[in-house]
Amino acid sequence: MYADLVCCDVPKKLQNDSEFASYFDCRKLRFCKSRRIKDFNECDVLSTDSLEVIRAGAKRTKLIFLSNFKADAGIVRTVAIAKRCFLIPLAPLLKSDEIEKGRMIGRMKLFVSLCVKYKAEYALVTMAQDEYQLRSVKEICAIGQLLGLTREQSLYSLTHLKHLLKEKEEKSGDEASSKCPTV
Repeated sequence: MYADLVCCDVPKKLQNDSEFASYFDCRKLRFCKSRRIKDFNECDVLSTDSLEVIRAGAKRTKLIFLSNFKADAGIVRTVAIAKRCFLIPLAPLLKSDEIEKGRMIGRMKLFVSLCVKYKAEYALVTMAQDEYQLRSVKEICAIGQLLGLTREQSLYSLTHLKHLLKEKEEKSGDEASSKCPTV
């Protein structure tokens, strides 16, 4: 029912006991960090902090990984019109110190509120680097509520991600991967 995007091997024990129906390994996705538009067709996730690159690549990639959470209404509107999905990683919150964590929560709250306002798709993902960074559905929903989402909006983001990634797997099979970005 729910899906999470992780950057590590999930132990079998957690896979069987988990509330998640599936974990998707981000190492199997092709992250595009290029600024050349022709490269966007070959990637699964557009990973950049450049708003110009997102504007150019929004029509070519399904998932957009914006690590700085720059709250730009024009970009959010562009992604909403193109019916693409922002990945909102929760791992940076786990790794940051207290002061940076507060700043990051503020930026994420503003970004998520713009996504809700302009009806842009988003997905809360852990992007866990190891099994200790994995979070349950309830924990992810609680973080989503901290960011200003309702419980239903948080749960929808987890189910929507599963549909996007299943669709990608069906198209490409088990192709070679690119290194997962560090968050």
